Amino acid sequence: MNISPRQSRAVQWSRLVAVIAISALVGGCAGRTKKALRDDNFTLNPPLLVSGPAALLLTNTHSFSARVTIETPSNPPKTRTIFGVLLNDGNRVLLAPVKSDSSFIWDTARNSGYVINEALEGFAPYGASAPSTNFIADVGTPAESVNGHPSRKSTAIMNLSDGTTAKFTVWRAADLNDFPLRIQSVSGTPDLTVNFSDLRPETPATGLFEPPDGFMRYGSLQAIKDELTIRKARLKNKPPMTPLKDNTGGPPTGGMGHP
Repeated sequence: MNISPRQSRAVQWSRLVAVIAISALVGGCAGRTKKALRDDNFTLNPPLLVSGPAALLLTNTHSFSARVTIETPSNPPKTRTIFGVLLNDGNRVLLAPVKSDSSFIWDTARNSGYVINEALEGFAPYGASAPSTNFIADVGTPAESVNGHPSRKSTAIMNLSDGTTAKFTVWRAADLNDFPLRIQSVSGTPDLTVNFSDLRPETPATGLFEPPDGFMRYGSLQAIKDELTIRKARLKNKPPMTPLKDNTGGPPTGGMGHP
């Protein structure tokens, strides 16, 4: 049986969702609250790892998949913690948070990406407020074991298009070709701590780094948020079902879907 490119993309996306579900079960990622998962701003706002200079730290690596934990401040002193799966094919990354309707594609070469919302079957473009123009990193010095791997602690400094700089501390795994197992912001960007685990060298399907076929394109992230707000309001104001009148003279029967 021949499978069209569109069907192939759908199959790839389904497989990714399955991987994320397994990751959530194995990693014990159920700690996020129900309220946070239903907060559109929480689930739709691109995390700093896929909307700023930190993503450049992943571009000098081979293609891979990994579990990721991202920590950023959210209404201090609280911390926003995101668990998910991250795929990389060189210049592009795909972040799929667990227990979320949204995922994020980021292209470091173009400094732009897409937020994809499966509940709406839609996507919207977004970009970096101050793209990085270049960055330098020192060789680093031996450091403590990080996430089960011997590592080197180094500093990366990035020049941004608005004239500012962003500084990060990076722990690179000596036994994983210097992969950045931990990334922590120092200055120039909001606080950010990223930890990777279960790293697997692999080449993800190219179609995963593009919006799924058949999804509607929205003009902006705000347009998706507005559409979700409208749909939630419609569901909230939807009138309740009324019993169907029984013409036989017996008691009223249930509405649609009821005996």
